Amino acid sequence: MNEPKKILIADDHKIFLDGLNLILNEINHIKIVAQASNGKEAVEAFKNIEIDIAIIDLNMNDFSGIDLISALKSIQPKCKIIVLSMVDDSSIIKSLLNNYIDAYVIKYGGKQELLEALHSIDQGIPYISPSINLNQLETEKKQSLNNGNIWIEKLTKREIEIIKLIALQMNSSQISEKLFLSYYTVKTHRKNILQKLELKNTAGLIEFANKNNLL
Repeated sequence: MNEPKKILIADDHKIFLDGLNLILNEINHIKIVAQASNGKEAVEAFKNIEIDIAIIDLNMNDFSGIDLISALKSIQPKCKIIVLSMVDDSSIIKSLLNNYIDAYVIKYGGKQELLEALHSIDQGIPYISPSINLNQLETEKKQSLNNGNIWIEKLTKREIEIIKLIALQMNSSQISEKLFLSYYTVKTHRKNILQKLELKNTAGLIEFANKNNLL
């Protein structure tokens, strides 16, 4: 008899973690061996426990989804990853499916879609929620490119907070004091934000904040 698949679940909303527990505990051939409420906990679990499948939220408090998935894959490359998310940005989904993950499930899709995703990747077949139409989403992306909304899901909550403060004309020293972070940490966040948003300077960040109503 095959050993049950070892599962990690990660989401920064406890009520959602509890719901995943209820769903997955009904399945005989899998076993939850780790839970994480943030990206750091997920990474630590990957360092200490062999994981067959990770089911994670796309955006955690301390990691963007893409950064977290990349970190997890660097530790256990053979682990299969299912993303559960409300995000339907085609550029993000296509990038993840091409390079990082095995399944992408929209959170409002319900229990059945998660079960279908687990079955599909067990057969070596990538899965994407049927409600996601990548061609349609690509068209919507082009139509909304000017207002920058498609980029905001690439950011962590901390990065959005820092953008808001930058837009209020606070410098890195002031931001570090307000958020109780080191000056170096704030500078690193600013660099990462510019890279993620493909912007060149602070003026671009302020324009992005205005377009996305972050003030």
